[in-house]
Amino acid sequence: METSAAHDKRILDFRKSLQTKIFLNRLIQRLRTELSSQADGFDRERTKKLKDGLRELLARTEFEMRKERSLELYVATGPDGSQEILVLGRELPLYHGTTVEDVAMRKDPWINEMVKLRNIKKILVDKDILFARGTDTLDVLYQRGLSLLNLEFTPEDIFGIRDEGLAALHRGDADGVLEMLELLFELTGYKEVTSGFVKKGYKIYGKPKGETESAGFSNLIMVNELDGQLKAIMGDFIRTSIAASELFGQVAKGAKEPDMADADVVEFLVKEVLGD
Repeated sequence: METSAAHDKRILDFRKSLQTKIFLNRLIQRLRTELSSQADGFDRERTKKLKDGLRELLARTEFEMRKERSLELYVATGPDGSQEILVLGRELPLYHGTTVEDVAMRKDPWINEMVKLRNIKKILVDKDILFARGTDTLDVLYQRGLSLLNLEFTPEDIFGIRDEGLAALHRGDADGVLEMLELLFELTGYKEVTSGFVKKGYKIYGKPKGETESAGFSNLIMVNELDGQLKAIMGDFIRTSIAASELFGQVAKGAKEPDMADADVVEFLVKEVLGD
C-alpha cells in the first residue's frame, strides 16, 4: 500500500517524469561528487549548497521534513507505521527501526541525557539503527525518487516529442531542439562528449562504448548551438584514432557530408527508442 506522502508526490505524466529523471541524474552526480570529496574544515557556503541540493532531492521522494531540537530530519512512514529517518548533513545517515525521539537524543542530546549510562553507548554508536550513510544514502534516495515516476511510454508519447523537436528544428530554435534531444538521448543512452570530439559552437553527443570517454562512442551527433541544425556520423569513434578525428573535423567544418542530417537524425533516434 502506498503512503499518502508518496501518492501526493507521484508524477503520472511520462514527459514530466522523464524530465525529472534527467534532473535527478544530474543532481545525484553533483551530490555524489561533493559527498565523496574531503571536507576541509567548515565552509559555510559549501555546506549550504550541499544541503540545498539534498533538499531538492528529498523533495522528490516520500520523505517529509521535520524539525527536532536543532536537527533537520526527514521522515518516511511505511504503511505499517515504521519510520525511516534521515539526518540532513554531510554524513547523511539513514536510520531504520527507531523513532524520531531516539534519533534526536543520539544526534543532539541534552546534558541530562548525556549523563545517563544507558544513553552513552547510543550517543557514541549508531550501528544498531544505521541503514545507510553518505553516498549509499544517495543511492537509496535516488531509487525512491525514481519509484514515484511514470517512465512507461507509448509510441504516441515519443511521436509527440519528435513533432515538437521537428517544429523547433524548422524554426531554428536551438533550445527547443536540445530540449527534445535531451529526452531522446535519455531513452537511447547517448551522452554529451566533453573531450576529443569537440568543436566550438556545437554540442556533441555519442553513445558510450564503455565507462569512460577513452573507450569511445558509437555514432556522433552534432548540434549547432545557434540554430539547432543536426549532423550525424555513424560508426565507432575513439579519440586516439587519427582517421576518426579527421572525419569528425571534416564533417564539423562542412568539408564532408554527414551520414544524416536534421529531420533524418530525429527519425533515427525515434526508431532507436521504439526498437524499429
